[in-house]
Amino acid sequence: MRRWLSLVLVFVLVFTLTGCSGESPEQAVTNAIEAIKDMDQEELSKYIEYDELINTDDSTEMTEQEEEQAKSIFKNLEYEIKSSTEDGNTAVVNAEITNIDMGIVFSEMFMEMFSRAFEDAFSSDPMTEEESDEMMQELMTELMEKHKDNTVTNTVAIKLNKVDNQWKIDLDDEFQNALMGNLFNVVESMGEAFEGLE
Repeated sequence: MRRWLSLVLVFVLVFTLTGCSGESPEQAVTNAIEAIKDMDQEELSKYIEYDELINTDDSTEMTEQEEEQAKSIFKNLEYEIKSSTEDGNTAVVNAEITNIDMGIVFSEMFMEMFSRAFEDAFSSDPMTEEESDEMMQELMTELMEKHKDNTVTNTVAIKLNKVDNQWKIDLDDEFQNALMGNLFNVVESMGEAFEGLE
């Protein structure tokens, strides 16, 4: 689970960071989000800022199944650029970003996984780690399809800086959270809840 989330977050970090020269701030944001939606890695390579990637001990190369899972998160992503301001080498683009409400998906997924883990604990033939991961990914796919019409919209102020005549996006937590349908907020809340139990 943690590996899969790390891979998805790395994907977002890799593919939303820089704009091409000559673009307006609004066009840079538009191109970045469209690249995420399409999962077009060749096009996305124009937007990579390698030194901004999060560090992880796991391989950042996605398996085919993990890539399909990431696609399912972004395929229903919608956005609307509302306004932008530019001041020299800095800019802010205000946008509304809509995606599946991952709070609903994860709440239901957590309850189902807890139930299955409890059953597995008393099974004479418990699942292997690989089987558990596969079950989790299948469950995630099912729940995202089930809740595809349950969306959440976030209004975000996307910050950009011009470096070497190129607009680069500051991929802060607010922007990442909006792209992933409040997934960041859900994971943070779950982490705080478990810390409280300790």
